Amino acid sequence: MEVRQICIGNKNVYTVSNLSSNTQYYFDVFVVNLLTNASAAYTGTFTKTWLEPKPKDIPLKDGKIVQIKFDGKKPKAYSFQYQALHKKVHFTLQVCRGQLRALISKNGKLLISENVQGLRHITLKGKFMDKYVAVFRSAESVANTSAMIQASSHMHKSVFPFFPNSLKIKSFNKLRTCNSITIAWLGTQERNMYCVYKKKLKEDQVWREMSSVDNCSGPESRPKSEKVLCKYFHEINVQRAVTTEIIGGLERGTSYRFDVYLIGSSGLLVRYQSKIVKTRKTC
Repeated sequence: MEVRQICIGNKNVYTVSNLSSNTQYYFDVFVVNLLTNASAAYTGTFTKTWLEPKPKDIPLKDGKIVQIKFDGKKPKAYSFQYQALHKKVHFTLQVCRGQLRALISKNGKLLISENVQGLRHITLKGKFMDKYVAVFRSAESVANTSAMIQASSHMHKSVFPFFPNSLKIKSFNKLRTCNSITIAWLGTQERNMYCVYKKKLKEDQVWREMSSVDNCSGPESRPKSEKVLCKYFHEINVQRAVTTEIIGGLERGTSYRFDVYLIGSSGLLVRYQSKIVKTRKTC
């Protein structure tokens, strides 16, 4: 049972948000004298939230990418229906900003219930003609967030490029100098193009930069001055599919945000998780 305590100052009207639909709650109100710390209680009350209307199922065509948007207005949830054309079904979710709540059920049984951030690939096993329903909600109050959704029974039909299990960029502290840093990231067995970009940051920009990253925007949204390089890379042996780059020409004692974009043959891209590294002050 969840218990919340909220102090609202001298206001006498307050809206309690982020409650579950069709759920009964009990509310107590207390008034506190700040000088003496004495308190008195109002008579408590029960109230029940309304039943949230179930979103209408939208047919999801095999291999087709659908974009959904949450702008603080309706709809608050999207529900898609997909019928399997094979024993395996592949769902790919690309969340542009914030988090998405994903609920995927098969023939009425819930299989997936999780928050998704960034890029997520989900493979489910079942039978031919199984009915899947995928419901997506915004998991946090982020304005103008959006996502791209794809379902397919054929892996080769995926328009999203194949991407590694980890989308983290690694930096090597021992190789960090006053004017250069070394980064590494995982590749795949497919030959793809990788583009590296850097952005110089002020000290008070670091948190804001990380929280405002849009995973769906590509290199075309970046100034040409931020481009470091683009190169092709692949490795048949997955265990060795790691590539590194030494990035020079940096200023000493300065923070930089580094981004890597994987660009597939279809033109769609995968953005790795941004990495912030600071060059050394003294060398």
